[in-house]
Amino acid sequence: MIKYSILPILLVFLVTPQAMSQGYPVSAIPDSLRQNARYVIRDFTTVVELKSSSSGTEKVRKVITVLDKSGEKDACLILHYDKYSSIDIRQITIYDGNGKKTKSVKQSEIDDFPAYRSFELYSEARLKYYQPGNPEFPYTIIYEYETSESNLISLGEWMPADKYNMSVQHASYTLRYPSGIKVNVKEIGTAIKSHTSEDNEITDKWMLENIKAIDDEPFDPGISELSTSVYIMPSVLSFNRYDGSSDTWEEYGKWAFSLWEGRDELPPEQNEKLTSLLKDVNDTIEKIKLLYKYLQENTRYVSVTLGIGGYQPFEAKSVYTNGYGDCKALSNYMYSMLKFAGIKSFPALVSAGSYKTPVFRDFPNFSQFNHAIVCVP
Repeated sequence: MIKYSILPILLVFLVTPQAMSQGYPVSAIPDSLRQNARYVIRDFTTVVELKSSSSGTEKVRKVITVLDKSGEKDACLILHYDKYSSIDIRQITIYDGNGKKTKSVKQSEIDDFPAYRSFELYSEARLKYYQPGNPEFPYTIIYEYETSESNLISLGEWMPADKYNMSVQHASYTLRYPSGIKVNVKEIGTAIKSHTSEDNEITDKWMLENIKAIDDEPFDPGISELSTSVYIMPSVLSFNRYDGSSDTWEEYGKWAFSLWEGRDELPPEQNEKLTSLLKDVNDTIEKIKLLYKYLQENTRYVSVTLGIGGYQPFEAKSVYTNGYGDCKALSNYMYSMLKFAGIKSFPALVSAGSYKTPVFRDFPNFSQFNHAIVCVP
Protein backbone atom coordinates (compact mmCIF):
# COMPACT_ATOMS: atom_id res chain seq x y z
CA MET A 1 0.00 0.00 0.00
CA ILE A 2 2.37 2.65 1.22
CA LYS A 3 5.81 3.11 -0.19
CA TYR A 4 8.12 3.79 2.69
CA SER A 5 10.62 6.54 2.19
CA ILE A 6 13.00 5.45 4.90
CA LEU A 7 16.49 6.84 4.95
CA PRO A 8 18.93 4.05 4.09
CA ILE A 9 21.00 3.92 7.24
CA LEU A 10 24.48 5.32 6.97
CA LEU A 11 26.72 2.76 8.55
CA VAL A 12 30.27 3.76 9.24
CA PHE A 13 31.93 0.76 10.71
CA LEU A 14 34.97 1.39 12.85
CA VAL A 15 37.23 -1.62 13.37
CA THR A 16 40.79 -2.12 14.45
CA PRO A 17 43.48 -2.97 11.85
CA GLN A 18 43.99 -6.29 13.64
CA ALA A 19 40.34 -7.25 13.24
CA MET A 20 40.40 -6.28 9.56
CA SER A 21 43.54 -8.29 8.85
CA GLN A 22 42.04 -11.37 10.44
CA GLY A 23 38.83 -11.05 8.42
CA TYR A 24 36.60 -11.97 11.39
CA PRO A 25 37.39 -15.68 11.95
CA VAL A 26 34.42 -17.72 13.12
CA SER A 27 36.44 -18.92 16.13
CA ALA A 28 36.13 -15.39 17.59
CA ILE A 29 32.34 -15.70 17.94
CA PRO A 30 31.31 -16.57 21.53
CA ASP A 31 29.42 -19.86 21.87
CA SER A 32 26.47 -18.00 23.40
CA LEU A 33 25.98 -16.07 20.14
CA ARG A 34 26.10 -19.21 17.98
CA GLN A 35 23.33 -20.95 19.89
CA ASN A 36 20.05 -20.96 17.87
CA ALA A 37 21.69 -18.71 15.27
CA ARG A 38 21.72 -19.18 11.51
CA TYR A 39 24.02 -16.18 11.14
CA VAL A 40 25.77 -13.60 13.32
CA ILE A 41 26.07 -9.84 12.78
CA ARG A 42 29.70 -9.30 13.79
CA ASP A 43 29.70 -5.51 13.47
CA PHE A 44 26.90 -3.17 12.44
CA THR A 45 27.59 0.52 12.94
CA THR A 46 25.20 3.15 11.61
CA VAL A 47 25.73 6.87 11.15
CA VAL A 48 22.87 8.98 9.75
CA GLU A 49 23.58 12.58 8.79
CA LEU A 50 20.59 14.86 8.19
CA LYS A 51 21.04 17.92 6.01
CA SER A 52 17.44 19.02 6.61
CA SER A 53 14.28 17.45 8.04
CA SER A 54 13.61 15.87 4.63
CA SER A 55 17.07 15.02 3.27
CA GLY A 56 20.19 13.25 4.40
CA THR A 57 22.86 10.64 3.74
CA GLU A 58 23.76 7.29 5.21
CA LYS A 59 26.86 5.07 5.08
CA VAL A 60 26.83 1.42 5.95
CA ARG A 61 29.40 -1.13 6.93
CA LYS A 62 27.86 -4.45 7.91
CA VAL A 63 29.74 -7.67 8.69
CA ILE A 64 27.75 -10.92 8.55
CA THR A 65 29.00 -14.42 9.35
CA VAL A 66 26.79 -17.13 7.83
CA LEU A 67 27.01 -20.29 9.92
CA ASP A 68 25.15 -22.70 7.62
CA LYS A 69 22.95 -22.80 4.53
CA SER A 70 19.81 -21.88 6.48
CA GLY A 71 21.28 -18.41 7.02
CA GLU A 72 22.42 -17.81 3.46
CA LYS A 73 19.35 -15.89 2.30
CA ASP A 74 19.86 -13.42 5.14
CA ALA A 75 23.34 -12.60 3.86
CA CYS A 76 21.95 -11.15 0.62
CA LEU A 77 22.24 -7.44 -0.03
CA ILE A 78 18.88 -5.87 -0.95
CA LEU A 79 18.78 -2.09 -1.26
CA HIS A 80 15.70 -0.24 -2.55
CA TYR A 81 15.85 3.20 -4.15
CA ASP A 82 13.90 5.50 -6.46
CA LYS A 83 14.27 8.90 -8.14
CA TYR A 84 14.43 10.57 -4.71
CA SER A 85 17.35 8.45 -3.50
CA SER A 86 20.67 7.01 -4.63
CA ILE A 87 22.98 4.17 -3.59
CA ASP A 88 26.74 3.87 -3.91
CA ILE A 89 28.02 0.37 -3.07
CA ARG A 90 31.64 0.90 -2.07
CA GLN A 91 32.74 -2.65 -1.33
CA ILE A 92 31.62 -6.26 -0.94
CA THR A 93 34.25 -8.68 0.38
CA ILE A 94 33.98 -12.36 1.32
CA TYR A 95 36.15 -14.27 3.83
CA ASP A 96 36.27 -17.96 4.68
CA GLY A 97 35.68 -19.41 8.15
CA ASN A 98 39.30 -18.79 9.16
CA GLY A 99 39.14 -15.11 8.21
CA LYS A 100 41.04 -15.47 4.94
CA LYS A 101 39.86 -13.21 2.11
CA THR A 102 38.44 -15.25 -0.77
CA LYS A 103 36.74 -12.71 -3.02
CA SER A 104 36.25 -9.02 -3.78
CA VAL A 105 32.92 -8.64 -5.55
CA LYS A 106 32.92 -6.58 -8.76
CA GLN A 107 30.30 -3.93 -9.48
CA SER A 108 29.24 -5.95 -12.53
CA GLU A 109 28.22 -8.80 -10.22
CA ILE A 110 25.68 -6.62 -8.38
CA ASP A 111 22.21 -6.74 -9.94
CA ASP A 112 20.26 -3.52 -10.48
CA PHE A 113 16.71 -3.90 -11.71
CA PRO A 114 13.14 -2.54 -11.38
CA ALA A 115 11.45 -3.52 -8.12
CA TYR A 116 8.12 -4.55 -9.62
CA ARG A 117 5.80 -6.67 -7.53
CA SER A 118 3.22 -9.03 -9.04
CA PHE A 119 0.35 -6.58 -8.51
CA GLU A 120 2.19 -3.50 -9.84
CA LEU A 121 1.54 -2.24 -13.34
CA TYR A 122 4.44 0.21 -13.13
CA SER A 123 6.79 1.56 -10.48
CA GLU A 124 9.78 3.88 -10.31
CA ALA A 125 11.21 1.80 -7.48
CA ARG A 126 14.41 -0.12 -8.17
CA LEU A 127 16.72 -2.30 -6.13
CA LYS A 128 20.33 -3.36 -6.01
CA TYR A 129 20.85 -7.00 -5.13
CA TYR A 130 23.71 -9.34 -4.43
CA GLN A 131 23.54 -12.98 -3.34
CA PRO A 132 26.83 -14.48 -2.14
CA GLY A 133 26.24 -18.10 -3.17
CA ASN A 134 29.37 -19.17 -1.31
CA PRO A 135 30.03 -22.92 -1.69
CA GLU A 136 31.45 -23.46 1.78
CA PHE A 137 30.13 -22.68 5.26
CA PRO A 138 30.78 -20.85 7.48
CA TYR A 139 31.86 -17.65 5.73
CA THR A 140 31.83 -13.91 6.40
CA ILE A 141 30.74 -11.12 4.06
CA ILE A 142 31.33 -7.38 4.50
CA TYR A 143 29.10 -4.79 2.85
CA GLU A 144 29.96 -1.12 2.59
CA TYR A 145 27.60 1.33 0.92
CA GLU A 146 26.36 4.90 1.06
CA THR A 147 22.87 6.17 0.36
CA SER A 148 21.20 9.55 0.09
CA GLU A 149 17.56 10.62 0.33
CA SER A 150 15.97 13.88 -0.88
CA ASN A 151 12.31 13.34 0.08
CA LEU A 152 12.56 11.88 3.55
CA ILE A 153 9.46 11.42 5.71
CA SER A 154 10.74 8.80 8.15
CA LEU A 155 14.02 7.56 9.56
CA GLY A 156 12.40 4.22 10.26
CA GLU A 157 13.78 2.19 13.12
CA TRP A 158 17.15 0.95 14.28
CA MET A 159 16.71 -2.72 15.15
CA PRO A 160 19.98 -4.64 14.75
CA ALA A 161 18.39 -7.99 15.74
CA ASP A 162 15.47 -7.78 13.31
CA LYS A 163 14.94 -11.48 12.64
CA TYR A 164 14.60 -14.70 14.59
CA ASN A 165 17.61 -17.05 14.80
CA MET A 166 20.25 -14.37 14.37
CA SER A 167 22.57 -12.78 16.94
CA VAL A 168 24.48 -9.50 17.12
CA GLN A 169 28.02 -9.16 18.43
CA HIS A 170 28.28 -5.37 18.14
CA ALA A 171 26.08 -2.60 16.73
CA SER A 172 25.91 1.17 17.05
CA TYR A 173 23.72 3.90 15.62
CA THR A 174 24.79 7.54 15.37
CA LEU A 175 22.43 10.34 14.33
CA ARG A 176 23.83 13.76 13.40
CA TYR A 177 21.61 16.69 12.54
CA PRO A 178 21.58 20.51 12.63
CA SER A 179 20.49 21.96 15.96
CA GLY A 180 17.62 23.75 14.23
CA ILE A 181 15.99 20.42 13.32
CA LYS A 182 13.73 18.60 15.76
CA VAL A 183 13.52 14.80 15.73
CA ASN A 184 11.19 12.59 17.76
CA VAL A 185 12.62 9.41 19.28
CA LYS A 186 11.14 6.31 20.94
CA GLU A 187 13.50 3.81 22.61
CA ILE A 188 12.54 0.19 23.24
CA GLY A 189 14.81 -1.71 25.64
CA THR A 190 17.72 0.71 25.33
CA ALA A 191 18.76 4.25 26.16
CA ILE A 192 20.91 6.84 24.45
CA LYS A 193 24.63 6.22 25.01
CA SER A 194 25.89 9.73 24.35
CA HIS A 195 24.55 13.15 23.40
CA THR A 196 26.69 16.07 22.25
CA SER A 197 25.91 19.50 20.84
CA GLU A 198 28.59 21.65 19.27
CA ASP A 199 29.03 23.93 16.26
CA ASN A 200 25.24 23.99 15.73
CA GLU A 201 25.20 20.20 15.27
CA ILE A 202 23.68 17.56 17.55
CA THR A 203 25.04 14.00 17.72
CA ASP A 204 23.17 11.15 19.42
CA LYS A 205 24.54 7.63 19.69
CA TRP A 206 23.16 4.22 20.75
CA MET A 207 25.14 0.99 21.18
CA LEU A 208 24.35 -2.71 21.65
CA GLU A 209 26.56 -5.74 22.22
CA ASN A 210 26.16 -9.53 22.49
CA ILE A 211 22.47 -9.87 21.60
CA LYS A 212 21.65 -13.58 21.63
CA ALA A 213 19.53 -15.24 18.97
CA ILE A 214 15.83 -15.86 19.67
CA ASP A 215 14.59 -19.21 18.39
CA ASP A 216 11.57 -18.98 16.10
CA GLU A 217 8.59 -20.94 17.42
CA PRO A 218 4.99 -21.42 16.23
CA PHE A 219 2.66 -18.48 16.96
CA ASP A 220 5.54 -16.17 17.92
CA PRO A 221 4.77 -12.45 17.99
CA GLY A 222 6.56 -10.19 15.55
CA ILE A 223 10.27 -9.95 16.28
CA SER A 224 9.81 -6.18 16.69
CA GLU A 225 7.89 -6.87 19.90
CA LEU A 226 10.87 -8.74 21.37
CA SER A 227 13.89 -6.83 20.06
CA THR A 228 15.71 -3.75 21.24
CA SER A 229 14.97 -0.85 18.90
CA VAL A 230 14.99 2.91 18.41
CA TYR A 231 12.32 4.62 16.29
CA ILE A 232 13.07 8.06 14.85
CA MET A 233 10.82 10.53 13.06
CA PRO A 234 11.50 14.08 11.86
CA SER A 235 9.13 16.48 13.57
CA VAL A 236 8.45 18.27 10.27
CA LEU A 237 6.91 16.18 7.48
CA SER A 238 7.49 17.38 3.95
CA PHE A 239 6.83 15.54 0.70
CA ASN A 240 6.54 17.60 -2.47
CA ARG A 241 4.08 20.37 -1.55
CA TYR A 242 2.54 18.46 1.37
CA ASP A 243 3.87 19.73 4.71
CA GLY A 244 2.84 18.77 8.22
CA SER A 245 3.97 17.59 11.66
CA SER A 246 4.51 14.24 13.38
CA ASP A 247 4.57 15.61 16.94
CA THR A 248 1.08 14.24 17.78
CA TRP A 249 -1.25 11.68 16.25
CA GLU A 250 -3.75 14.46 15.51
CA GLU A 251 -1.17 16.45 13.56
CA TYR A 252 0.13 13.36 11.80
CA GLY A 253 -3.43 12.34 10.89
CA LYS A 254 -4.11 15.74 9.37
CA TRP A 255 -0.99 15.45 7.23
CA ALA A 256 -1.85 11.90 6.12
CA PHE A 257 -5.41 12.88 5.27
CA SER A 258 -4.17 15.87 3.24
CA LEU A 259 -2.83 13.31 0.75
CA TRP A 260 -6.38 11.92 0.35
CA GLU A 261 -8.37 15.14 0.56
CA GLY A 262 -10.39 16.15 -2.50
CA ARG A 263 -9.87 12.81 -4.27
CA ASP A 264 -13.33 11.38 -3.50
CA GLU A 265 -15.33 12.84 -6.40
CA LEU A 266 -17.24 10.28 -8.46
CA PRO A 267 -18.27 10.86 -12.10
CA PRO A 268 -22.00 11.36 -12.89
CA GLU A 269 -22.34 7.98 -14.60
CA GLN A 270 -21.00 6.26 -11.47
CA ASN A 271 -23.51 8.10 -9.29
CA GLU A 272 -26.34 6.97 -11.57
CA LYS A 273 -25.25 3.33 -11.22
CA LEU A 274 -25.05 3.62 -7.44
CA THR A 275 -28.48 5.28 -7.26
CA SER A 276 -29.96 2.38 -9.22
CA LEU A 277 -28.08 -0.19 -7.12
CA LEU A 278 -29.34 1.20 -3.80
CA LYS A 279 -32.82 2.46 -4.74
CA ASP A 280 -34.79 -0.27 -2.96
CA VAL A 281 -32.40 -0.77 -0.03
CA ASN A 282 -33.05 0.97 3.31
CA ASP A 283 -30.84 -1.00 5.70
CA THR A 284 -27.38 0.52 6.17
CA ILE A 285 -25.60 -2.82 6.55
CA GLU A 286 -27.19 -4.11 3.33
CA LYS A 287 -26.08 -0.94 1.51
CA ILE A 288 -22.50 -1.51 2.68
CA LYS A 289 -22.60 -5.13 1.53
CA LEU A 290 -23.94 -4.15 -1.91
CA LEU A 291 -21.31 -1.44 -2.37
CA TYR A 292 -18.49 -3.77 -1.31
CA LYS A 293 -19.74 -6.47 -3.67
CA TYR A 294 -19.86 -3.88 -6.44
CA LEU A 295 -16.25 -2.94 -5.63
CA GLN A 296 -15.16 -6.58 -5.77
CA GLU A 297 -16.89 -7.27 -9.08
CA ASN A 298 -15.72 -4.14 -10.88
CA THR A 299 -12.12 -3.52 -9.77
CA ARG A 300 -8.77 -5.29 -9.59
CA TYR A 301 -5.83 -4.82 -7.25
CA VAL A 302 -3.08 -3.19 -9.33
CA SER A 303 -0.47 -0.70 -8.22
CA VAL A 304 1.21 2.12 -10.13
CA THR A 305 3.89 3.79 -8.00
CA LEU A 306 5.16 7.08 -9.42
CA GLY A 307 6.48 9.87 -7.18
CA ILE A 308 3.92 10.73 -4.55
CA GLY A 309 1.72 7.91 -5.87
CA GLY A 310 3.47 5.67 -3.39
CA TYR A 311 1.67 7.57 -0.64
CA GLN A 312 -1.34 9.18 -2.28
CA PRO A 313 -4.35 7.25 -3.66
CA PHE A 314 -5.67 7.52 -7.19
CA GLU A 315 -8.74 9.73 -7.48
CA ALA A 316 -12.02 7.80 -7.13
CA LYS A 317 -13.08 8.68 -10.68
CA SER A 318 -9.79 7.25 -11.96
CA VAL A 319 -10.48 3.91 -10.25
CA TYR A 320 -14.00 3.91 -11.75
CA THR A 321 -12.67 4.63 -15.25
CA ASN A 322 -9.71 2.21 -15.19
CA GLY A 323 -11.12 -0.51 -12.93
CA TYR A 324 -8.00 -0.91 -10.81
CA GLY A 325 -6.02 0.52 -7.92
CA ASP A 326 -3.88 -0.50 -4.96
CA CYS A 327 -5.16 -0.80 -1.39
CA LYS A 328 -5.27 2.93 -0.73
CA ALA A 329 -6.87 3.67 -4.11
CA LEU A 330 -9.54 0.98 -3.67
CA SER A 331 -10.11 2.13 -0.09
CA ASN A 332 -10.58 5.70 -1.30
CA TYR A 333 -13.00 4.45 -3.96
CA MET A 334 -15.04 2.54 -1.36
CA TYR A 335 -14.96 5.57 0.94
CA SER A 336 -16.25 7.73 -1.92
CA MET A 337 -19.15 5.36 -2.70
CA LEU A 338 -20.11 5.17 0.96
CA LYS A 339 -20.05 8.96 1.13
CA PHE A 340 -22.40 9.16 -1.86
CA ALA A 341 -24.73 6.73 -0.09
CA GLY A 342 -24.72 8.93 3.02
CA ILE A 343 -22.76 6.43 5.09
CA LYS A 344 -19.96 7.82 7.26
CA SER A 345 -16.60 6.08 6.93
CA PHE A 346 -12.89 6.75 7.35
CA PRO A 347 -9.78 5.63 5.46
CA ALA A 348 -7.55 3.86 7.98
CA LEU A 349 -3.83 3.12 7.88
CA VAL A 350 -2.92 -0.19 9.51
CA SER A 351 0.00 -2.54 10.04
CA ALA A 352 -0.57 -5.90 8.35
CA GLY A 353 1.35 -9.15 7.93
CA SER A 354 2.67 -12.08 9.92
CA TYR A 355 5.30 -10.00 11.72
CA LYS A 356 3.68 -6.59 11.75
CA THR A 357 5.18 -3.54 13.42
CA PRO A 358 3.44 -2.39 16.61
CA VAL A 359 1.63 0.93 16.50
CA PHE A 360 2.63 3.08 19.45
CA ARG A 361 -0.06 5.25 21.00
CA ASP A 362 2.54 7.76 22.15
CA PHE A 363 4.70 7.93 19.02
CA PRO A 364 3.38 8.79 15.53
CA ASN A 365 5.61 6.97 13.07
CA PHE A 366 5.13 6.61 9.33
CA SER A 367 6.93 3.27 9.13
CA GLN A 368 4.41 1.64 11.47
CA PHE A 369 1.91 1.32 8.61
CA ASN A 370 2.00 -0.70 5.40
CA HIS A 371 -1.66 -1.05 4.38
CA ALA A 372 -4.91 0.90 4.01
CA ILE A 373 -8.49 -0.19 4.71
CA VAL A 374 -11.84 1.52 5.29
CA CYS A 375 -13.44 1.83 8.73
CA VAL A 376 -17.24 2.17 8.94
CA PRO A 377 -18.25 3.09 12.51
